[in-house]
Amino acid sequence: MAALFCTKNDFSTVYQCCKRTTVTVEKFKDKNVMLLISDLNLSVEDLGTLTSIYSECNFQCSKYKIMWVPIVEEHNEVMQKKFLDRRSEMRWYTSNSMVSKPAAKFIRKKWQFRQQTKVVVLNKQGKVVNMDAMAMIRLWGKEAFPFTMSKGKELWNRQGINWLKLVVNNMVFPDVEQSFEREELIFLYGSADDLQTVQKIEKYLSEINGYIGSYKVINISTKREQFLTRLESCLSLKMQASSDVYDSLAQELLELYTSYKQFGGFAVIARGSRVVVNTRLRDFETVLSQHQMWVIPAQPFEAIFKKYYDEVVRKPRCHHFYIPGVVGSIPECIKCAKCSRYMKTAVSFECCHSDEPMMPFCPTSSLGTHGFRDSGVVATESSTCRNAVAATPELATYWSAITASESATYRSSVAAPPEPAAYWGASGV
Repeated sequence: MAALFCTKNDFSTVYQCCKRTTVTVEKFKDKNVMLLISDLNLSVEDLGTLTSIYSECNFQCSKYKIMWVPIVEEHNEVMQKKFLDRRSEMRWYTSNSMVSKPAAKFIRKKWQFRQQTKVVVLNKQGKVVNMDAMAMIRLWGKEAFPFTMSKGKELWNRQGINWLKLVVNNMVFPDVEQSFEREELIFLYGSADDLQTVQKIEKYLSEINGYIGSYKVINISTKREQFLTRLESCLSLKMQASSDVYDSLAQELLELYTSYKQFGGFAVIARGSRVVVNTRLRDFETVLSQHQMWVIPAQPFEAIFKKYYDEVVRKPRCHHFYIPGVVGSIPECIKCAKCSRYMKTAVSFECCHSDEPMMPFCPTSSLGTHGFRDSGVVATESSTCRNAVAATPELATYWSAITASESATYRSSVAAPPEPAAYWGASGV
């Protein structure tokens, strides 16, 4: 602890936020330590959840400590002020200053930090018992105690787990849990850039308002970041619990995430928390635009919609799915859930233009940042693609459903390595 977070001027001390004073690192001896690693843009939601956990009597009495580890690219007066402002909102411990560049380099390499907020849990002997507990903390809060990987698997594998309830809750969308209990009809949709299709959907929903009874509309536009963070947390926990991407729960999550990231947006129709339709935004708009042909008064809307949807929406020739870079254990090879052929791999990159610059990151084998695209042609092309990535370790990888020739062209045009993510797909040839 002292070697990582204390400079030669700190005399092996850290800052105790609640008392606004420094204490020696001996405070952490024989304690379980949760290292909260983030940049200075720690979200209000994450801060609130961790504060709630920290205030719990069970946490206070169990020899657990939280320490914030702030990592930034540049150390200057502006960043220092931002660091002090954020520190003033906390009740636990933090380093006396922003983490040094050597320590930040170690954390990026050892714990795969890529500007995402994560919590590394150390036991009393200093051994890592969870490389990233942030996903389970976001989804279950204090129920995730003691935040070990085994606890995460236990929570995820509980009977009757419902991904919609995990991703969409009152914290993000007020009163939605009451809609679950009342088994109301729910329309959930969102797009990063296709506002025209969203506006059409809202127009069609207003036109059929009198035929569908009580319902709730949720457009994620105002809570996009929180929604995607919870969705990515679900995917991360799912892959930690089991790397089986064939089960229905994994397929639902991957379908939703891929629709949003690669196909312009997503749409979900649910009756209470039971998902009936999970599709691409434009396919949803296509069926909804023809509502005069299939809406039947007094008939369950979701059932009639699903029947017409299955008749008119043409299934794509290629099946794709996309996995975010925050997800850890991903298999080296996968068979398509649709046709059982092995998936083909390629490389792509993405940048979401965050406020702070992105450091180059070299993924390690333990992180397993691989993406897949399934096709009748697999082993040779997949191997070639992985070898190409291995030959350029300075590039952060994320995988996308593009052909090998497209991949080569795209790689040559990339100027800087952004945050990795993973993408899988399947060809119907």
